[in-house]
Amino acid sequence: MDDDGGTVRTHVRRAGPEDAGMVARLLDDFNTEFGSPTPGAAVLAERLRRLLGSEQTSAWLGWQDPGGAPDGVALVTRRPNVWWDGPVDAPDADARRFYRRQGFQEIDPETGDHALLLWHQI
Repeated sequence: MDDDGGTVRTHVRRAGPEDAGMVARLLDDFNTEFGSPTPGAAVLAERLRRLLGSEQTSAWLGWQDPGGAPDGVALVTRRPNVWWDGPVDAPDADARRFYRRQGFQEIDPETGDHALLLWHQI
């Protein structure tokens, strides 16, 4: 809902290799805003051009203004990782902490097991 109680329509589409620069800029901006390390948008764009053409990496762009530029991004990597040029096995503690603050769960409420994914019931 918007500030006036009306519905806000969000537009989402899957990003392709041609969107690597936009995805990279949004990811770099996010990390910069939260003080997390980033190799920079240019390095990310180079990696994303290669990775977004594979089955191992998917990205989605989102925006509210249909005529405007995307202002949101979602990224799923199944390896290799876009942030480092090599394998990474350590959990991203900063990302997990951010999503917990946003209300996402990381413990399965039915089993109490530590989740391998985060979810938020709307």
